[in-house]
Amino acid sequence: NRKEEKKSYDLAGLVKANTVNQDIKSFRQTQLLLTDLIPAKKSANEYHNIIVRYEGRLLQFVRKGELLRLKFSFRKLAKKIGMKVVAKNENGEEVTSFYISKMNDTWEYMPKKTGFLIFELKPYANGMHITSNRPGHGFITPLTIYRYNCTVYFEAPPDLKQVTVKISVPANAAVTAALYDASGKLQQKRENMTGHQLLTAQQPAGAKPQLWKLVLTKISNTCAIALAAPLKPVLYTHPDNILKEEKRHEQKTEE
Repeated sequence: NRKEEKKSYDLAGLVKANTVNQDIKSFRQTQLLLTDLIPAKKSANEYHNIIVRYEGRLLQFVRKGELLRLKFSFRKLAKKIGMKVVAKNENGEEVTSFYISKMNDTWEYMPKKTGFLIFELKPYANGMHITSNRPGHGFITPLTIYRYNCTVYFEAPPDLKQVTVKISVPANAAVTAALYDASGKLQQKRENMTGHQLLTAQQPAGAKPQLWKLVLTKISNTCAIALAAPLKPVLYTHPDNILKEEKRHEQKTEE
């Protein structure tokens, strides 16, 4: 009997593991559509602890004639530092490029057009911390971060019933991840995560997009974050920096 129970238990575990593996294999992100998106606030909150490693993409809304100031800070993990940054528009066309060669550097830009810029960041083995003085910015997922505890935010559509986030951690590393809904209630928490794992939670009904929060702690090395479709694949560093849907020519923002 004990042998039969053991076989039954192992079979159940195998089925569960295969189901999770299938969920990972079928994981997809949605296409990032930037039409009719503008900053929800007038000013940005620049503070955050996100350290980009290997490569990442910063999405930034800019207005014609309003100065954009980006501050870069390397976390030296390789022998040399240095990074070329390419900025592209919504159509994937290169607008400008520049090179960061100092441990701490500032880049300023006066936009000639209103719209989005996507900054391609490739610090490779080094880490890179970047802040912006303008609201309406976030990191496009998937995003690989390094070590430091951090909190990121993302929006869920009002009609979405289940929120899914994929966390990917190297085999020799681990992370603790906690997922909170728009009310601040903890929906799921996992410790010592490694490999590819999914955090899932049911979303309470609501009439407007809801802002969820993901808190990452005890990151022993690197960790990659991805948001499952139909979530917009953008991680915000602070609620003040989020985007909202609205015709650009109206350009209304909240205080």
